[in-house]
Amino acid sequence: MRKITLTLKDPVADWARMEAARRHISVSELVGEVLTEKMEHDDAYGRAMNDWLQRDAHYRSDGAPCRRPGREHVHLLLIEDARRGLADITAGRTFEADAAIARLQQRRADAERAGAQGHAAATTGKTAKVPKELD
Repeated sequence: MRKITLTLKDPVADWARMEAARRHISVSELVGEVLTEKMEHDDAYGRAMNDWLQRDAHYRSDGAPCRRPGREHVHLLLIEDARRGLADITAGRTFEADAAIARLQQRRADAERAGAQGHAAATTGKTAKVPKELD
């Protein structure tokens, strides 16, 4: 065993003295126990994580087994998705997406306006008119 000197903030040192007295051990033994528990916990967590990452089989949130896709497979999926997106742009199929985004932006603006009117009504006692799209 080695002797070391620790510098602790006053509240921590007070707690350590009281906890050691409660357990009928010295402060030195308490610090040793706490550090040993921390070390064993961290080691166990690290081993468990490494074991999990080294496994071939992985599991979905519903408990069913699945294989984790490899890096190359994920990259091929991303490239294919980008290829389809470029084909949509080339074919001019972007208008509907632009219109959908514009509708979403308009709904958000209407909701913010209605929220501001509702807040003003709550503070003034008047009722706010809610747009039909939000009903």
